Amino acid sequence: MKTSIIWLTMVFVLSVYPFSNSMLSGNIGDKIFHAALYAITCLLFYAMLKGRAGRWALPAAVVMATGYGFLMELAQKFTGFRDYSNFDVLANFIGAAAAALYVWTSRAYKQESGGN
Repeated sequence: MKTSIIWLTMVFVLSVYPFSNSMLSGNIGDKIFHAALYAITCLLFYAMLKGRAGRWALPAAVVMATGYGFLMELAQKFTGFRDYSNFDVLANFIGAAAAALYVWTSRAYKQESGGN
């Protein structure tokens, strides 16, 4: 839980900090960065939920990570020096969905091979 709070705080700071002339801004590198951040965010939410939410933990983690990414984009809109981007929200979702796909396929592989 403590790790998740630290992570979400770091993502918030990265989201609202006024980076000037960022090398990533507006190109594919920026979208990959968003996807990576929100893949990790999804995995952290999943780790927090998997013992409590049962089979809904993975979809809930995707929704929570994507929702947090959407809120961070909205926060940028009000900073005056960062902009909201639907493409960033999409990249956030793609990262969260990719993390969920990884977890889902890993679980399926473990079950198929007789692992726990």
